[in-house]
Amino acid sequence: MFKTDAIQTKLIDAQGQLGIKQSTLKNQSVNNIETFENKKITIEEKKMELDKARRKAELPKSLIAQNEYYKNQLSFELAKKEYESAKLDLQLSRQKAETEKQIVQAEVDKLNAEIEEYRNSIAEMRMMAQSEGIIIHKSGWDKNKFAVGDTVWGGHRVIEVANLSQIIAKLEIPESNIRSVKEGLKVKIKLDSLPDKEFYGSIQSLARVVTIKSKNQPSKVLEATVFIENVDTEVMRPGMRLNAT
Repeated sequence: MFKTDAIQTKLIDAQGQLGIKQSTLKNQSVNNIETFENKKITIEEKKMELDKARRKAELPKSLIAQNEYYKNQLSFELAKKEYESAKLDLQLSRQKAETEKQIVQAEVDKLNAEIEEYRNSIAEMRMMAQSEGIIIHKSGWDKNKFAVGDTVWGGHRVIEVANLSQIIAKLEIPESNIRSVKEGLKVKIKLDSLPDKEFYGSIQSLARVVTIKSKNQPSKVLEATVFIENVDTEVMRPGMRLNAT
């Protein structure tokens, strides 16, 4: 799996923002319900005041004083305006609430899309092995294992999946001993981490040319591949150091 720390951080941040926006939507809904109910009550109150003002305004001019008659007419007009204003206030509040909801919902949708994209990116960076085994870090031309920041050319193996049921040993034979080894030669092996147990095998193949052991050890060696007869997968692991005779 490739390094996903940066994407994981973005994913966690987006999930946190999403939680905040979802809470905002919920709070808006609760607050709007309360606001709308209060405004509906105000409308009912203004309607009652309007009905009362209408009844007074409908009193015949001949039955009441002139000043009171004109006062009733003015009160009726004022009550109508207040009633219409209350209804308009509710309408505008609903429109405002819907706009605010759409804005936050758009932010929620955007965050959901980002989260899905981050998750897909993380999934795409996960490479699944086609067989069971243990990951082995390969070495470069200088026999040193690859490290973060190293340049890797296309087609160069950085890791391998080792099948523990088919373990082989890689030996580096000093140039001075090359003449005494050949394919098929029997070999006794001891692991550095398990020196009291012996394993047996035979040289399966020899490299065609000698190579430099490493950048720090310029001595020449010939690489040999040894087939191990008594493999023990309980204790053997790829990359273990060993001695062979």
